[in-house]
Amino acid sequence: MSECPKCGFDAPGGDAECPRCGIVFEKFEARKNKTRDATPVKPLESESAGEKIRVFTFLGIMICFLAFFAWNNFRPEKSPPPKPPKSAKEIRAERIARQFSGWDGSHINLTERIKKTMNDPDSFKHEETRYWDKGDFLIVETVFRGRNAFGGMVRNRVMAKVGLNGRVLEIMYQGK
Repeated sequence: MSECPKCGFDAPGGDAECPRCGIVFEKFEARKNKTRDATPVKPLESESAGEKIRVFTFLGIMICFLAFFAWNNFRPEKSPPPKPPKSAKEIRAERIARQFSGWDGSHINLTERIKKTMNDPDSFKHEETRYWDKGDFLIVETVFRGRNAFGGMVRNRVMAKVGLNGRVLEIMYQGK
């Protein structure tokens, strides 16, 4: 008696095939022997090929990202469009604005002239400055406080004719 390798049925010894499942013993044995004699496939090689594909894919993606960021960060900046030339009116306004202090709005040269005539120049306190553009010159009015000869704080007003270059041309009014 021989046992069927597939279903485990005890077949009579001389049979070439199993009566229950129909497997041919000779073909089964030949197939079984063939698989034993064949060289086994190394699973590591197939895994290493898959690993190589993953590594190259990762490197390709990284190179694409690096190229994208390099292109965005190192491309030359576009220069701003050229500014249109300033008009005569804008140039004049800038020239006048440079005559006044950016801190308190006082006229710089008129303030210096006022301080030269004061008893106590350190007591000068600017309150307000206004101007009128008269074409060839400006009329500048400054209101300020300062100590008089008796030590009291008094309020004064000075009105002057000032050239477009900032120079004080004439004191027109000085008083309270």
